[in-house]
Amino acid sequence: MKYVERLMPQLTVPEVPKHSSYPTPSGWVPPREEALSLPYQVRRTKNHMLPVYHEQTHQNRHCVHIRKVEGDIWALEAALKEHLQQLYPEKQLASQVHEVARSIRIKGHYIHDVADFLISKGF
Repeated sequence: MKYVERLMPQLTVPEVPKHSSYPTPSGWVPPREEALSLPYQVRRTKNHMLPVYHEQTHQNRHCVHIRKVEGDIWALEAALKEHLQQLYPEKQLASQVHEVARSIRIKGHYIHDVADFLISKGF
């Protein structure tokens, strides 16, 4: 049975790893406590990564998908749109908020901008 137990998934999420300096060489940054005061939260995945994904459909349609949003999802969507509008004033941004699935989709290839925004907010 001991050989089977080591293959089974862990029941608890491991603790956030401690490093001597941040960001780490891979660019990983731990979440900050100041993010808890915002009206919305973006929870990290079980591997302590941001739940921001790039989706490509129909070979040319790019979307950024943000999952695990808690709290005021509309406030996060408005803040993201405002941030992206400052970076790209000439572009028209389209987004979709899915309240039940707790996710936001933004049309375009903005994955690095969205991840940088979430890290700057402390998530």
